[in-house]
Amino acid sequence: EQSDKSLEIIEKYRSKINFAGIKIYSVGSGLGLDDKKYYPLWEYAVANDIIVAAHTWSPYTENPKQFYGNPLLFESVLKDFPGLKVLLVHSGGKADFYDEVIELVKKHDTLYMDFSGDCFYPSVFKKVLNRVGRGKSLFGTDMPMMDIRYHISNVLVADISDSDKEDIFYNNAVRLFKLNLGEKS
Repeated sequence: EQSDKSLEIIEKYRSKINFAGIKIYSVGSGLGLDDKKYYPLWEYAVANDIIVAAHTWSPYTENPKQFYGNPLLFESVLKDFPGLKVLLVHSGGKADFYDEVIELVKKHDTLYMDFSGDCFYPSVFKKVLNRVGRGKSLFGTDMPMMDIRYHISNVLVADISDSDKEDIFYNNAVRLFKLNLGEKS
C-alpha cells in the first residue's frame, strides 16, 4: 500500500539526511486530513517524535478540493493521536477563518500556526500571539509566487516585541524541528 511505501522511504532517509519533519498535501491526494489512510503516518510521527507540516486551507472556498486541507479535521485525529505535533501550513489560509483555527490551536498543545500566505497582515500577528501565546507561531515560506520581502516586512512592522519576532522567524522553528544550528551569533 502507498502509506507503507511512504513510511519505508521516510525510515530509509530520515537518519541519512538533515531530516526535520514530514509535509503532507492532502488537497493533492484527495483525502481529508482525518482520513484513516493517514493513520499509519500519524502513528509513525508520534512514535518517532516527528512534526508533520500539513498544508491547510479554509473550507469556505469555491474550490471543493481545499476542504481536504481543513485544519479543523485534526480535531478527531488528535483524539486518536494526542501526541501528534502538527504545523498548520497557511493556518487555514483565509482571514475570515483564523478565529476558528486559533481556537483549535489553543485547545491542543501540539498544534502550531504557520504564517505563509497572502493574508497575514501585521495586525494578525498580534491577534494570534495574544490568543495562542508565544511558541505556537512560525514564519512560513510556502507561498513562492509572492515576494518573500512582503512577508518578512509584515512581521517586522507588526506591533509585537522584538523577542516575539525572533520567535516567529527563528526560535520556534529551531525548537519544533529540533534543528541543531550551533550557537546563534
